[in-house]
Amino acid sequence: MKLDAEEGSTLESTLTEMVRSGLIVKKSFTYGLPKTFGLFAGRLSLTSKGAGYVVLDQKNHEDVFVALEHLNGAVDGDKVLVSISKSSLSRPTGKIASILCRSKKRIIGQFQFINNGFGYVVPDNKKLMSQIFIRTLPSTILKNGDKVAVELLKSTGWHTVEGQIVHVLGEAEQKDLPILTILAKHDLSTSFPEPVLSESTNISPVITDQERAARRDLCHDTIITIDGEDAKDLDDAVSVEELPDQHIRLGVHIADVSHYIASNSALDQEAYKRGCSVYLVDRVLPMLPKNLSNNICSLNPSVERLTLTCEMQINTDGNVIVANFYPSIIKTTARMSYTDVTKLLLAQDEELANKYIELLPHLKLMAKLAKRLRTQRIKRGAIDFNFSEAKIIVDKTGKPINIFKKPRTISERLIEEFMLVANETVASFLHKKNKPTIYRIHERPDEEKLRLLAQVSSACGYSIKGKLDKVKPKILQQLLGQIKNSSKEPIISKLILKAMQQARYDTKPIGHFGLATPLYTHFTSPIRRYPDLIIHRLLREALQEKHTENEVNENTKLATLKKAALHASACERAAVEAEREVSNLKMTEYMVDKIEETYSGIISGITSFGLFVELENMVEGLVHVRQLKGDYFYYDEQQYALIGRHSRRIMQIGDKVKIKVLAINLEEQKIDFELLKHIDTSKKKSYKSKNIRKKIRKKKVKKLIKPK
Repeated sequence: MKLDAEEGSTLESTLTEMVRSGLIVKKSFTYGLPKTFGLFAGRLSLTSKGAGYVVLDQKNHEDVFVALEHLNGAVDGDKVLVSISKSSLSRPTGKIASILCRSKKRIIGQFQFINNGFGYVVPDNKKLMSQIFIRTLPSTILKNGDKVAVELLKSTGWHTVEGQIVHVLGEAEQKDLPILTILAKHDLSTSFPEPVLSESTNISPVITDQERAARRDLCHDTIITIDGEDAKDLDDAVSVEELPDQHIRLGVHIADVSHYIASNSALDQEAYKRGCSVYLVDRVLPMLPKNLSNNICSLNPSVERLTLTCEMQINTDGNVIVANFYPSIIKTTARMSYTDVTKLLLAQDEELANKYIELLPHLKLMAKLAKRLRTQRIKRGAIDFNFSEAKIIVDKTGKPINIFKKPRTISERLIEEFMLVANETVASFLHKKNKPTIYRIHERPDEEKLRLLAQVSSACGYSIKGKLDKVKPKILQQLLGQIKNSSKEPIISKLILKAMQQARYDTKPIGHFGLATPLYTHFTSPIRRYPDLIIHRLLREALQEKHTENEVNENTKLATLKKAALHASACERAAVEAEREVSNLKMTEYMVDKIEETYSGIISGITSFGLFVELENMVEGLVHVRQLKGDYFYYDEQQYALIGRHSRRIMQIGDKVKIKVLAINLEEQKIDFELLKHIDTSKKKSYKSKNIRKKIRKKKVKKLIKPK
């Protein structure tokens, strides 16, 4: 088909997006399916030798081999169009015709000078390419070996790619370089531009009489915040009141960030760009400058703050029967910590109970309500994980000095329930208004990952009921119930989580699979998430009954929200990746001086090349199959286990082990263990039968892995 230049921008932008996704191909003003031009869309995966394979989007099609000289500037993970050529080889081969979408915004590597003032960068990730040619050097002073961040520009022939240095991180020996490298890799800003800081300092914290008149005064109500001890951006506070009919009134009061940040202001544009705050082990990269995130907008104790309140009346079944939304002013009674609230609710500290004697009835009522809400949520099929997280303690220099497992407490669950019900209630309200908005969606799990989950669960003696292509949240919830308090619970729970799609933002109310709810959004954290700020603005409009004048305005607004949802989802993914990589870095640093030390742990993963072991402090390392002594071990996919040929010994996830720290690779963030002891529980496993023994004996020698 052909597209005239004068045609509407909505159609044109749709076609542009389809071209970018590889659904169609554009040549001049003509559009057609890739097949029409002999092209196929897919994702490039490079090998360590430089060549690669394109995994086609088209199902049931072999991967296409692409030689190094035919990559045309594509790097590992890029979305590409490939032309397939005939070959005498058993596999199809091809050439990269075009790059649809780069997989990485920035590539980190070491800079080296070459003659005539040019240079090149050798990427840290060896799978990407041999070098990136730098034609124009930055004004910053550069030295050989400096770590830099590069944005790719274009192909310069064969397999060399041209790039532009966008940030000089520093010398290889620089102490903070590893974390700065991670931040640069994900394009995360460590400072705010001067116009943004200037704008933030001009914001007055004074609440005017006019503003008071437009809000409900809740300053005399008992309202508290419950957060971690080190939290500084307190954006949610809660209150409860028991009603005569055993209903409970819950107030969720959220910092009114939208009052202070005008749309399209310098502050707003920077917050949009960042998308969310990033919480690293030793620092926070806030979405808003600190005088807003930690002061003016933060619901600090005993000071008046502007809020948006979601007030809900909840019946004995845990259902919201009445909901009201309004701008308010609050003055929190106390700044409570998760630790103190847990101690109070479990009656673990008499001195603390005397200190908070007036708040204790409120806390007990909150616990009663949280239990009511959770019971209702589980009843409808929501998946409730019981994960612990690793708490990494660092000294003033950033050196990790301790790591321990931090379980979810009753107080954290309490606040979580209140935030969930508020988010769901706001989403339902906005949906009824039938206006464009942003939802938090969570699609059905990946079917292939579900098959792996079913396989592993079956090998461990647990089953997933029903068809995998029609799995419902309640089915996975039942599996969590089966494994509860077993040695397999932490590992199978993680596999369930890995099978899940990543939650994201969208303008379509697709629903939230994990929460088993058709409507959900993010309203409760506008200090640290930009979508919440958008929801606050939309909620204000809905409460004021503002109506757009025509359909064109509605379509424009919807397009803007779609773009914001995509951007916020990408920012969230970058933040999560950076947080994970920094945690892995600090865990590896912590283990550097622990070589030769012994630890207890459990097998957290099985592969053909070895066992992954998670220690009690949640540090994970690999026992390579070469380190398994005393037998020949092979990987059995059906049992998801390593099996000894002669001993018939079965090593499977969840099994307890004792290991010795063998080696540390800081650059690659890898830890190697040696297996000292494996607690063999195979006699208790139903799959250890005569049939399995026969299967073990029949395995060919060439499939066996010989120990060192």
